Amino acid sequence: MLTVLVIVVALVWANSPVSDTYSEFWHQDVGFNIGAMQLHMSLRHWINDGLMAVFFFLIGLEVRQEFAHGTLRDRSRVRLAFIAGVAGVCLPAVIYALVVRSGSALQGWGIVVGTDTAFMLGALALVGPRFSGQLRIFLLTVTVVDDFLAVSIIGIFYSDEIKLLPLAIALVCLVLVWLLGRARQWRAAPYVVVVIALWFSTIESGLHPSLTAMIAGLLVPAYATQRHKVVAARELFRDFWQSPSAASNRAVARGLAKGTSVNERLHEFLRTPTSLIVIPVFALANAGVDLRGGVLSDALGSKVAWGVVLGLVLGKLLGIAIATYIAVRLGVGRLPQGVGMGSVMGGAALSGIGFTVSLLIIDLAFGVSSQMGAEATVGVLLAMVLATLLGAGIFRVAAARFGEQTADLR
Repeated sequence: MLTVLVIVVALVWANSPVSDTYSEFWHQDVGFNIGAMQLHMSLRHWINDGLMAVFFFLIGLEVRQEFAHGTLRDRSRVRLAFIAGVAGVCLPAVIYALVVRSGSALQGWGIVVGTDTAFMLGALALVGPRFSGQLRIFLLTVTVVDDFLAVSIIGIFYSDEIKLLPLAIALVCLVLVWLLGRARQWRAAPYVVVVIALWFSTIESGLHPSLTAMIAGLLVPAYATQRHKVVAARELFRDFWQSPSAASNRAVARGLAKGTSVNERLHEFLRTPTSLIVIPVFALANAGVDLRGGVLSDALGSKVAWGVVLGLVLGKLLGIAIATYIAVRLGVGRLPQGVGMGSVMGGAALSGIGFTVSLLIIDLAFGVSSQMGAEATVGVLLAMVLATLLGAGIFRVAAARFGEQTADLR
């Protein structure tokens, strides 16, 4: 995986003879002045507050699609995902607090609440059951709730002092996104313009843009492709085929755009750049921890590091698995057909991979370059490895002892 390679590059860079350049590069000031408006941040903050807003906007788009025509249409699955997701957020935070106990290190309780969906799904493909389609859908549904709660925690608990006027402008921008959807605006450009204005106003307000970016994504309308619009686009293409011209070319492009929701088009446009650019660049800027000078040994003896490891690895496993078991037994929710508790436990273990959201909260809570930030980062990286190994072990035990192979039943 590209991001794994980038993490290795970041660690090598931060521990090389030119390690000073790592911190200097990401802390250099970047900004602009346009009349009375000016915005200056370190390069790392441009990535964490700017590029990552695109990532959270994409998550919002995906969640809206799931509600419109995906797994979140099934209320019993939504209930189960909500219960498992809440437990998978709360128990890790409690475990972290119990390990750390007191002091400024408690500010890092949010580090253990999130799951890196991309890493988790990659690990599932690597170590999961042979037929894992329905398990993948269940875990995606849980991480939807998990990610929304994690982003809400960032916005509420890890934001700076709030300025009311920019916050009011941000709220107006969110209302405008909603109104564009109500007006059935099919062009993507108006949404993009309003979301950019939303980002600027959110930055100025002191609220972390991850929350408003996700909410904006949730407000962009999604719907299944409608048959009559496909037929209309086909007729326009036939006209272009018979008499090619610039005008008929534009008509075909408009017809095709109207045939799919603006949510789906924005998602398709952003998905690849986010996977290949945004996440790897974020990893490069945040994963570089200088492990020399006893930093690694200090981290392995640190309550912060072990609070992160136990919170992510143990908290996610127990929180999601136990909550799912109780909810299913009580009839509150139901698992997808062919998914057993062994598979749920394996998937819950993989949910302890919290890379993206965890590193973002480390920067907000401690600062990546601080001692606690370095210890927490070591904890996150160690938790990634342990969660993957634990998940692989659970899947093997489930298959060997109970013959459980998740069926891909549709």
